[in-house]
Amino acid sequence: MTTEDLAGKPHKVWSCDRQTRKCVVASSLDELRTKGAAKLGYNNPFDLKVVLEEDGTEVEDENYFQRAERDTVFLMLQPNEKWLPPGVEALRAGCDVVDSSEESSCVFSSECLDPVTLLRHLEMDTGKLALFTEDQLEVLADMSIESVDPDLFSAAFVETVMDTCGRLLVEKREAREAIELIKAFSQSSQNDADDSSLGPDTENEESVPHTKHSREGSSEEDGHAAKKPKPS
Repeated sequence: MTTEDLAGKPHKVWSCDRQTRKCVVASSLDELRTKGAAKLGYNNPFDLKVVLEEDGTEVEDENYFQRAERDTVFLMLQPNEKWLPPGVEALRAGCDVVDSSEESSCVFSSECLDPVTLLRHLEMDTGKLALFTEDQLEVLADMSIESVDPDLFSAAFVETVMDTCGRLLVEKREAREAIELIKAFSQSSQNDADDSSLGPDTENEESVPHTKHSREGSSEEDGHAAKKPKPS
């Protein structure tokens, strides 16, 4: 057994908003909770939910924790908190420093393509990001930081908006392409099913005239045979 197995591995514990970041050495999940809570100033270690910072996966199994790499980053969530992607948290942090007297009162429109207006909407409510169209996301993802007045928005806020909108734009386009592919496959399958159901009937219909003609031919042959005189 190594010294690290006895003393534990170094890990990082962050608060939900990612603003408070501490390091701890823990040999078990319970020890991580206890030390992490103390470092972050929480007095309810066993009420905290421990999740992976990168994707929000909850860590509640001791065996899984033992297999975590050194310096893994964990978020310690209070009962009323939930994991959010890094970009969303950064947007919220940017909103906290906005002077409320400068907030725009304009009504959100899906046709608005003005970067400043869109940024104002995000300052007031980051949830509106979910309502942005692809065109609006593209406007914000492609804008340059230098084009934005630093007196209105901080460079960090603008950069986070650009990165988040870029990722959302890619996800929306991939989702749309996947839906179109599914629709095309479904239509193709339906067409194949229609062709399959029509095949036997069509074949039978085509064979009917041939059968009728054969019957008529047989009748004529029988008639000729009946009229043929008997040899003397």
